[in-house]
Amino acid sequence: AAAFRGDLTTDWREEDLIITPAIKCSSVLYDPPVAIDLREYFDLPKSWVWDFIGHLSKVVRGASPRPAGNPKYFGGNIPWITVGYLTADENPYLTIDKISTFVTEEGKKKSRFIESGTLMLTNSGATLGVPKIITFGGCFNDGSVALLNIDHHLKLYLYYYLRFLTSRYRAIHQGAAQPNLNIEIVKSTPVPIPPIEEQKEIVKRVEKLFKAIDFMEQEHQQASKLLDRLEQATLSKAFRGELVPQDPNDEPAAVLLERIQSDRQGQPKGKAIKSKQSHR
Repeated sequence: AAAFRGDLTTDWREEDLIITPAIKCSSVLYDPPVAIDLREYFDLPKSWVWDFIGHLSKVVRGASPRPAGNPKYFGGNIPWITVGYLTADENPYLTIDKISTFVTEEGKKKSRFIESGTLMLTNSGATLGVPKIITFGGCFNDGSVALLNIDHHLKLYLYYYLRFLTSRYRAIHQGAAQPNLNIEIVKSTPVPIPPIEEQKEIVKRVEKLFKAIDFMEQEHQQASKLLDRLEQATLSKAFRGELVPQDPNDEPAAVLLERIQSDRQGQPKGKAIKSKQSHR
């Protein structure tokens, strides 16, 4: 949120003596109805402007050959990009080594082929709103949309912005049983656009902070594992008698147990019965 309000780079703007204001990426002026509108909540820096994803790119939906698994369409050598691959991790990029399913040339005709470097966004199901940049050409199904013709310098900036919007996309209710983002919702999403150099600075700072977060998460996981081992070791020592110094003058536990057993055996049998009767 700080990145896309301009808060993250306030000091950068103050140090930079010359800032070329951002311009809209399209000459087409329109104000479409939006399902997510942050414009009234975000007070942007003067050098920034609002634009829409539909201005910044051409949004297209994938297609799936039917029936699924038909050898006429599947089992070829063209990568088949599904939602599962796009949501498998939080790496900005999807590489070819992560793909294990492929389509044939006939399958390609029934789907949509996209080139390497395309920014994608999942648009259906519980994992909708997840962006990913693919590093190879391939076909993708109707569980995602592709954002085509994005300026290279804007791609990573837009990727992180879409990650910021993931929870907001998932909160949209369209009255359908299956959560879904239609193309118009994606196209009409407003985007805060800073000058190009500031876009680069924002991406650099966001990635640096994300690396720090990843490091802290790893440290936390290691600490949790260590705490589990320490807990088990402490309990083990406790029940071996190694947790506190042993006093040779202490009464042996065996003697204590014998006395408890003796006290129980020596208790009159009618005492407990009489006690119960007295409470009636």
